This record gives sequence, structure tokens and C-alpha cells, in this order.
Amino acid sequence: MATRRLPWIALGVAAAAALAADQVTKAVVRSSLGLGESGDAVGPFTIHHVRNSGILGGHLQGSALPIALLTAVALAGLAVYVLRREPARVMTAIGFGLVLGGGLGNLVDRLRLGYVTDFVDRGSGGAFNLADLAIMVGLATLLVAKLSGREAPAGSPDPAADP
Repeated sequence: MATRRLPWIALGVAAAAALAADQVTKAVVRSSLGLGESGDAVGPFTIHHVRNSGILGGHLQGSALPIALLTAVALAGLAVYVLRREPARVMTAIGFGLVLGGGLGNLVDRLRLGYVTDFVDRGSGGAFNLADLAIMVGLATLLVAKLSGREAPAGSPDPAADP
């Protein structure tokens, strides 16, 4: 019984961690840097406080409400899918959790502020945030889980352990 709950716990922890990390880092950026200000970061990245009322690095600017509505519908659809599917694999649950948490992070911004706070600038003219990163990592995790097929369902023996 406990092993059946493990994927749900992993999903909840991943979603909560993505949402919390996203909201905390955005609040720090908003309180530390004025709009348009930049600071050094690691490697080719800088911290650059940007407001994004669009999507995908600034496309469709000024469309916060329609984008928020589409995001809410997409997240609700994903939640229904996950609830009906009952992910048996922890890796799959973590992937879904990261996508849900990241989506919620940007949705909270759009509903509360009318824009998303972006701050990780890679020098190519578009900035992103931890919610965007959580979504990308979540999708990559889902892809790896699907393609590998090596992760055993929670509570099952590891297929890689078979001779």
C-alpha cells in the first residue's frame, strides 16, 4: 500500500518544490533588482529582471489574460490525465510534478501580476525563470522515462536486476 503512494508523494513534492523555488526566486529578483537591471551569474548567464506578458521568451506580448486562461485549462487537463492514469513510476510522477509546478508558478504570476517575472538571461535576447526550467526538465524526464522503459513501477522488482 505504501509503495502505491510513493509516486503520488513524488509528484506532490516535485510540484511543490518547483512552485516554491520559482516564486521565491522571482520575489528575490523583484526586490533586489529594478526592472531592466542586470547582475552577474554563472557562465554565459546573467540575472536580468524582465517582465514578460507574453510567452516563449516574449512572444505574444500583452496577452497575459488569454495565456493565463489557456494555461489554466492545460494544467487542469494535465491534472485530470494524471489523476486518471495513476502514475506507477516515480520518475514519471516527478516529471508530471515538475510540469505542473512550473505551470502553476507562471500562472500565479499572470493572475497576480499580469505578467511573468523572467530573470535568467542567456544572452540571446530571451530570459526565462525557474518555472520554465521546471517545465523543460519535467518534459525531458517524462521523455527519458518513456523511452528508457527501465524504471520499474513502484513496489515491483527492478527489471534490470534480472539475469
